[in-house]
Amino acid sequence: MRSKTQSLSDVKLKIEKLEQRLINDEIEPITHKKWFAKLSTEKSGLEIEIETLSILSNLDHLLNSAQLNGKHLLLNKVFEGGLVWMGRYFEHPGFLLR
Repeated sequence: MRSKTQSLSDVKLKIEKLEQRLINDEIEPITHKKWFAKLSTEKSGLEIEIETLSILSNLDHLLNSAQLNGKHLLLNKVFEGGLVWMGRYFEHPGFLLR
């Protein structure tokens, strides 16, 4: 997650430098628009990845603190293919060893 956070900081710095270049008339508005769109898309993607990693790293807490319905929703999402009872344990159909 540190690398994603560092990448987000780098992109924010690039956006800030881009804004400064526009203010100082070092680049044309069309160039600014092109790079701003690209960097903004990259920034949004990184923010989503960081938020997702944060949620996944707290999955144990999330599962333990959820109501029964929330637990079912979470487990159904994680195990979309369902689980198969193998007599003494569950397996995911995609990982059946037999």
